[in-house]
Amino acid sequence: MSWWMWVVLWTVLVLISGAVLAILLFRLWRQFSRMLHDLGDYGDSVTQRLDQATAEPAVTDHHPRRPDVYTPWREARKQYRSGTLERRTARSQRRSARRRAMGQPQKVSDLTR
Repeated sequence: MSWWMWVVLWTVLVLISGAVLAILLFRLWRQFSRMLHDLGDYGDSVTQRLDQATAEPAVTDHHPRRPDVYTPWREARKQYRSGTLERRTARSQRRSARRRAMGQPQKVSDLTR
């Protein structure tokens, strides 16, 4: 190969790598500008929510709720256990209905609940 062929080859390689680099930088710039735009929108929404939160409070219920912190532990345990039993029963009923719909045999424990 003659010397001018090497010059042409290297020139083409440099131009192609420059074009690829330019395309990558352009894509990076577009992503960065899109991110800044989204960040600005997020800042606007935060400002709007903050303004709504610090505005005049709405008329609230004048019957204060008894805080759950002072619920006696026996009552809290009773509420917890009754809620657990309700969830278990509902789950068992859903399981039985699903098995009935699919024609599968039922478990005895599902039928007793």
